Amino acid sequence: MQEPNDDLSAYRPYQNRGALIRAVLWALIALLVAAIVACAPETTNKTTDGNPTATTPAGQWKQTRPMRLMLAGSEARDSVAVATEFIVDQALRRALEGIPQVEYLTLNYRDSLVKLAQDSGKKLTVVQLAQQLHLDGVVYTRLARFSSVLALEFRIANPSTGQPTYRDLAFSMIRYRDSAGTMLLGPTLYDVLRKSTAKFFGRPDSDSLPVASAPLVVTSIAIEKDTALGRFSTYRQELATEGVKALGEYTRMNFPSLVAFDITSRNQVYLLGKILAVDDYKPTSAQERDILYNVGIDHYLTGAITPTGKDSITFRLELRFMKSRTEDLVIDLNQATHPRLKYQTSDLVHDYVQTLAELAQPMLLRTAEKIHKAYEQSLTTTKQ
Repeated sequence: MQEPNDDLSAYRPYQNRGALIRAVLWALIALLVAAIVACAPETTNKTTDGNPTATTPAGQWKQTRPMRLMLAGSEARDSVAVATEFIVDQALRRALEGIPQVEYLTLNYRDSLVKLAQDSGKKLTVVQLAQQLHLDGVVYTRLARFSSVLALEFRIANPSTGQPTYRDLAFSMIRYRDSAGTMLLGPTLYDVLRKSTAKFFGRPDSDSLPVASAPLVVTSIAIEKDTALGRFSTYRQELATEGVKALGEYTRMNFPSLVAFDITSRNQVYLLGKILAVDDYKPTSAQERDILYNVGIDHYLTGAITPTGKDSITFRLELRFMKSRTEDLVIDLNQATHPRLKYQTSDLVHDYVQTLAELAQPMLLRTAEKIHKAYEQSLTTTKQ
């Protein structure tokens, strides 16, 4: 294996040969980024106190009668354009089944009233329709896909004023494919709608059907080029990337309330900020953090491998929460020191990944429990 070339000058556009080709490629990339940005969620629910486990107050419908809801609009472009308003409507109907606090009116019912009005030469507005149907709220959704992750912005608005009364951001992995390998959005669309609606109506949170969840990105495993690190220094790019992938997979398999992005999905998020590639062996940059924050991902897991003494290596993982665009907090950490000789065998990758998993497990468990407890506490929070 060869050490990655740190000299970026070879990759700058308009330099040396092929300048025109590079210019065309960059123009195409800019168009792609613009399309993705247009579909991506704007922000997430940020709390003023920067609480890393705070959640939107749940159980917000307090009246004894069911809340009458209807889908008023859905936006899904590019790779999720197949999720039409009708498909979102049907998935939302399914997500609300079994919730006694809600009465959902489908698009078929809405459109039948609109057609009656049109046949008589009238045009119904959302406000007029809401009045006829005695609606308590109208739902608006926006969808974006980052490779294998589906993101949903879910809003409930006052039908008379249009002012939002509830906003949530939900993420979920796209886990199913058809026989041709094409991703199936239906089950994942249902899952993100289930999370957002269940949170609004204060449904129970469980490991099998999580309501409270948080997106998580594994950003890097920093490894310096230091001979004291032995093979970790020699193969730092390959081992750092392997560690990022392994931590994401371990989290997805064991902690359903933490929606851990796979590395391809993470890189597509980075594309929003025109980051075409990252070196996983370097510390997380301010630009990476800014992009994650903009998308609504405020938790990230990062690590470092450093030499200790003459013959030992220290492995450190940090779980961080972005309090703002420029400030983040270490909310949990774990580290361990092992003899370098342990990793000088042919089982290097196996032993290395196992070390990372052992460090991550208690941190992720504590974070998942905090997210659950914060949600349970929000059920008793009086809506302001």
